[in-house]
Amino acid sequence: MGFKQKYGPWALIVGASEGLGAAFAENCAQRGLNVALVARRAAALEETAAKIESRFSVQTRNIVADAGKPEFHETLSQALSDLEIGMLIYNAAAEPGGRFLDIALADHLNNIQVNCIAPTILCHELGKKMVERGRGGIVLVSSLGALQGIKQWVSYGAAKAYELLLGEGLWDEMRDHGVDAFAYVVGSTFTPTFQRIQKKLGLPFADGVDPSKFPPGAPLPRPFEEVAATLFAHLEDGPRVYSHPDDEAKANADALLPRREVVEVMGRNSEIFFKGGLNSTRQ
Repeated sequence: MGFKQKYGPWALIVGASEGLGAAFAENCAQRGLNVALVARRAAALEETAAKIESRFSVQTRNIVADAGKPEFHETLSQALSDLEIGMLIYNAAAEPGGRFLDIALADHLNNIQVNCIAPTILCHELGKKMVERGRGGIVLVSSLGALQGIKQWVSYGAAKAYELLLGEGLWDEMRDHGVDAFAYVVGSTFTPTFQRIQKKLGLPFADGVDPSKFPPGAPLPRPFEEVAATLFAHLEDGPRVYSHPDDEAKANADALLPRREVVEVMGRNSEIFFKGGLNSTRQ
């Protein structure tokens, strides 16, 4: 079965306006799929869709919707009612950063809505149809932050852990029905959002990736185009796929260490990132 036959005719990319999500959409279009793009910013969606249509001669559909809102599911259901979705890539994320108790409870709950509730609803609704057809693909974009508790990003890491295990469980349930479902574990990635956070907080990579501005041994952000392309070489390799072999090797090594050590190391790295640069010290 060819790519388009198995995963088409439409791919749904949630969180698709720019960066990694837009690159996922381009990879789908390059392989002949029409793409439905979901994000909050209409202008950014229109720009991305125009580029895809001009480069790949496929159809696009823009859906302005916020995965953090209760009406998200209804908005998507109406917008997709006439489309056959053969590929779902859920790339949306909420990332409340800072000390857990300093972050507003509403932001934590929004994080749960975006990273847990919204993808669960989509997987349930679209997964049923894929299983009935005996083909399709579901990709839940998780994070290395999901592999242990993570200081400064506590509820984000917890929510991404839910998404990680959701993808793994779906892999085991759906693989005998012709559906490739899995979690895509993404490490540090240089996306437009990542760069905006760097600029806002005055962090090392505000102007680009310069290894001299970051502590030795800390993982350098990888280009989002590279991370997106890697996904499409591993669509049948679930239940968990890593965006880079180095990340997988580190995860496997960490699994053999005491949890306290793993969490503490991640916490130190997180504080360096959050506070900025080589002169950061642990409190």
